Amino acid sequence: MTAARGGLRGAAPAGGHETTADFGGWLAGNVEVRVATVAPHRFLNALLDAGIPFRHARVAPDGLRLTLTVSGFRRLRPVVRGVGARVRLAGVGGLPFVLARMRRRRALLAVAGITAAALYVLSGYVWFVQVQGADRVAAEEVVAAARRLGLAPGVRRSGLDPAELGRDLQLLVPDVSWAGVNLYGTLAVIDVVERVRPAPAYEQAAAPGDVVAAEGGVVAAVTVLHGQARVRPGERVQLGQVLIAGVGPAPASTAGRGPGAAGEAGDVPVHASGVVLVRRWYAARAEVARTVHVAVPTGRVFTRMALVVGLRALYLAGWRRVPFRAYVLRRTVTGPLRWRNLPLPVEAVTLRYLEVTRFVRRLTIDDARSLAAARARAALYPRLPRRARIVEERQQTVLLPGHRVGVELLVESEENIGVFRGAPVAPAPAPAGGTP
Repeated sequence: MTAARGGLRGAAPAGGHETTADFGGWLAGNVEVRVATVAPHRFLNALLDAGIPFRHARVAPDGLRLTLTVSGFRRLRPVVRGVGARVRLAGVGGLPFVLARMRRRRALLAVAGITAAALYVLSGYVWFVQVQGADRVAAEEVVAAARRLGLAPGVRRSGLDPAELGRDLQLLVPDVSWAGVNLYGTLAVIDVVERVRPAPAYEQAAAPGDVVAAEGGVVAAVTVLHGQARVRPGERVQLGQVLIAGVGPAPASTAGRGPGAAGEAGDVPVHASGVVLVRRWYAARAEVARTVHVAVPTGRVFTRMALVVGLRALYLAGWRRVPFRAYVLRRTVTGPLRWRNLPLPVEAVTLRYLEVTRFVRRLTIDDARSLAAARARAALYPRLPRRARIVEERQQTVLLPGHRVGVELLVESEENIGVFRGAPVAPAPAPAGGTP
């Protein structure tokens, strides 16, 4: 309430003191009352004279409502008689009343105590084992090896040495080059790094085959390392077309060995390799309005801090109304809070209200074009192949109805589309004299 209305003496405490009193009042217990009086200011002044603290005083359709402490409510009778008011109890709250209700439910308290004790005891054991990073190695194999080392559901956490378990797992699983064990409450996570086995590079390099097109496009350049080029710059190729054939001249040692020798044919199968660059084009379009709404921070910040338990929030600071007409909300959640290894269903929430001033700004055509081009790039560039090299970028500006500006973005890139495809294996000849 305002001090000027009705002549209320004194002033309301600052927001931080109100928050402290609110939390302290909840611990000590608070009583909400409804007061029927023709002069609310006289009643509030009488409370101040009697030294009875009150909070959340407000005028409601059914009378004056305010919150008192339990001790203040007990001292309320002389004040009510002095000002001729009628007081009715509207509600109670706080820790003492919660404990009083809990004392009448001894069975519930016993179940809660047994449950808390059971959770405390069970939180000292490992109940779940999870494997991360395994691709070629079966997760079941890693879990079985960990079980042999003593890590399995149902073992105590205190009897485990994560560093020693990680070193021993590397010895038991041949395809694991590194292993680490982390304990998160009742969950044990085994992180593994698989051993990289070298591929048979010589056999792959000696296998005959062609370089074919992984995608279509217009050829820009061809570089042949092994084989024979089947396309030239300027030609359009399609998916699967042979770019570099896997044939080459026969080695000199095979020439002149008589009829039927490989050197007589002139060409032998080889492992084709090389680079084939093609030109490809990508397009994107974006549009923006020349009239934009801009929010500029003023520097003023209002902060709320609360503890959230389930669906209920207990405000520790900033419970009063947000004093800004326009603001941007920043929410930070810390939690769930943990006690030892037991996660608690409690979150610490911080709400920061940043006051802003909103106004309308009209962009020039150049500014709108730059903004639309940036949006088109943001939509197009993530779709480009990783090995694509941008050669040229073109923009076309379009003036649209409703004071909007659009940009059509055309990007030309060079990409290597050549991939190796092995030659088909010829079927083995049927044995002589066999049944047809």
